[in-house]
Amino acid sequence: MENPQKKSPQDARTAALEGVGGTQYPRISSKSSRQKRSPRKEFIEQNRLRLGFERRLRSQLQSTFSRVGRDAARIYQRSGNVDTAGRGLTNRLADVLGSHYRAVIDAFGLRVIRDRKQDGQFEAIVRQYIRDVGGIRITQISNSTMRQINRVVNQGAQEGLGVAAIGKNIRDSLDGAFSRYRANTIARTETHSAASYANHQVNASLNIPNQMKRWVAVADARARATHVAANGTEVPLDEDFIVGGVAMGYTGDPKGGAKNVINCRCVTLYIDPEDEVIQDEDTVAPQKPIREPLPERNVTSPIEPAVTLLNFKMVTRLQAQKSLTSEFAEAAQDDRYLNKKIRHYRGRTPNDFGKAKFTKDFDDVSVAVIAGIKPELDELADRFNVPRLRGFKSGIGAYGANQGDGVMQINPRSINRDTAGILTTRLTDKERTRKLNELAEEESKRDSQIANVKEENVDIYIKYDQDFYALRVAARRGDSEAAADLDRYQKNRKLIERLRGEKAVITRTRESLNKANDREVSTWDTSKPQSEKPTFADAYLNTGFERVRQLLYHEMGHHIHENIRLRTVKDFNDGGGSFEPNSRQVIHPVEKYLTANRNKFINPEGKKRQYSTYAQTNPYEWFAENFSSYWMGTRDKVDPVFVELIEKLLTDKDFLESL
Repeated sequence: MENPQKKSPQDARTAALEGVGGTQYPRISSKSSRQKRSPRKEFIEQNRLRLGFERRLRSQLQSTFSRVGRDAARIYQRSGNVDTAGRGLTNRLADVLGSHYRAVIDAFGLRVIRDRKQDGQFEAIVRQYIRDVGGIRITQISNSTMRQINRVVNQGAQEGLGVAAIGKNIRDSLDGAFSRYRANTIARTETHSAASYANHQVNASLNIPNQMKRWVAVADARARATHVAANGTEVPLDEDFIVGGVAMGYTGDPKGGAKNVINCRCVTLYIDPEDEVIQDEDTVAPQKPIREPLPERNVTSPIEPAVTLLNFKMVTRLQAQKSLTSEFAEAAQDDRYLNKKIRHYRGRTPNDFGKAKFTKDFDDVSVAVIAGIKPELDELADRFNVPRLRGFKSGIGAYGANQGDGVMQINPRSINRDTAGILTTRLTDKERTRKLNELAEEESKRDSQIANVKEENVDIYIKYDQDFYALRVAARRGDSEAAADLDRYQKNRKLIERLRGEKAVITRTRESLNKANDREVSTWDTSKPQSEKPTFADAYLNTGFERVRQLLYHEMGHHIHENIRLRTVKDFNDGGGSFEPNSRQVIHPVEKYLTANRNKFINPEGKKRQYSTYAQTNPYEWFAENFSSYWMGTRDKVDPVFVELIEKLLTDKDFLESL
C-alpha cells in the first residue's frame, strides 16, 4: 500500500517550483570529479551542442510557418479574415518550442552535472523557463507572424486583389526567404537563451562556494563590440555582468534586451575554486578559422587575402566597371594572349576582351567584392607566369562562373546570393534599421512612380477606345497628336521597365539586410560515406564572402591550366607574332598532361580523396577544385596528388620544359 505521506519526486519538484518567487529548485547533486578545463574547449563544446539543436529547430520552424501560411490562406479564402489562424499558430509554436526548450535544458544541464540522466531531472527548471521566458517569446513570435499575415491582407486589399490572390500572397509570405531568415534567427536565439538559462540555473543549484562565472565572446566580424569588450570578465555567480551599460546575469539573459540577446553566440563559463583552469593564450573563442595555416614548405605560400568581409571597399557597379575595364584593356595587350581578334572558347567574343561588363542584375556589393578580390587573381596569374585576366562578363545559367580566353563569365544570381548579408555585417543595429527604413521608402516611391506612369498609359489607351492598333495607325497617318501620344506611351513603357529594375535592386538590398552572411559548413571527411560529400569545395567555408573568393579562385585554376606555356603548333611559328591561330592550332601543355594522365587523377581511390563530387567530373575540374582549396589555404581539403603537381608547376623547371 502506498504511503500517503510520502511525496513523489514530481510532487517535490512542483512544490519547489511553486515556492517563494517560483525560483527555488531542489539541490542537484554532482558526482563529477574536478578536472582540467580550457575555456576554448568549453566554448567549442557548448557551441557544437547548440548548433545541432539550432539546425533541428530551424527546420521545424520553417515547416510550422509554411503550414500556418497555408492554413491562414485557407481560412481567409473561406471567411474573409485570418483571426482564427493566430490561435492555431500559438498552439503549434507552443508544441515546437516547448519540446525544444525541454530538450536543450536537459542536454545542457547534464553537461554541468556530468551525471546519468534521470527522468524529469530538470523539469522544474524547464517549467520555470517557459513561465518566465519561453511563454513570452512564443506569444511574441506568434503575434509578429500574425502582423505579417495581416500586412499581406491589407496590402492586397489596397491593391484591389481578389480573395484567391491574397490567399496566395499569404502562403508565399510564410514560405519564402523572409521566413527562412526568421526561422534561422529564432532558432539561434531561442536555443542560446534556453542553453544559457540551463547552464546558469543548474550551476546555481550546486551551491558551490565562491564559484565565479566568465563571459566568453566570439572573435569575429559579427560579434557585438560591447560583447567583445566584456570578453574575459569574471564576476561572482550571484553578481551581474555589465555589458554595454546593461546588467546581465549570463549570456542570453533576457534582462539584456533584444540588442544583447538576438543572434548572440557568447558563452558563460562557470569556474569552481577547485578547478584547475587551463588558460588559453587568447580567451576570446573564435570560430574555426576559414584559412587554416599550412605547414612549412619550400614553395610559395597561399595568397594573402587582399580584402576581408569587413574591409573591402564599397563601390558602385559602374565605378567598379570603369576601373576594371582600364585594367583589362592593358591586360588584353599581353603578347602571351595568342588570340586578340578571334575567340577560342564558346560564349566569348573579341568584344569581350579588355572590358568589364556587369549587367544591372548585379548588386553593387557583389561587384565590389569581385573588384576587391581581383588583385589576388592577378597575383595568381603572375606566380604562374601567365597573362592576367582580360575581361569579366555577365551570364545567367546553371553555373556560378566559367572561364575561357582570359574572360571570366559570372552569374549575378549566384554572386548576389553569396554576398547577401554582407551589409548587415558591416552595419550596427541602428544603422541597419535606418537603412531598412530608407530602402522601404525608396521601394514605395518606385511603386508610386510605376503606378502613375501606368495610369498615364491607361489614359492614352482609353483615349483610343482601348485599341492600341488604332493609335499606331493614326500616328502613321500623320496625326500629330496621335504621334505624340504614341511616343509618350512607348517612353512610359521603357520608364516602367527601368523603374522595375531599380525596385528589384532595392528589394534585393533590403532582403540582404535581413540575412546573415554566414553559411552552414560541411563536415564531410574521408571517413564518411561518399553520398554525404558536397558538390563543391566551397561548402567547407562558413561565409558567402569566402565562397565568392573560392569560386573566383576555381575559375583562375582553369585560366592557369589553359595558359601555362601556351604556344602554337610549330608549323605556324614563322608568323613572327602577326599570325593569330585558331583554337585547333594552339598547344595547351598542362591540359594535354591532365588528359594523358587522367587515370592518375580520376580513379576509384582518387575519388575517395576528393572533398567535392565536382572534382571527380574530369581532370580539368579536378585541377580547378583542388587549385582553389590549395590557394585558399585549406590544405587538408586538397588531393596529395594535386599538391605534388602544383608544386612541380611552381618550382620544377625540368618538368615544365617536358610539357
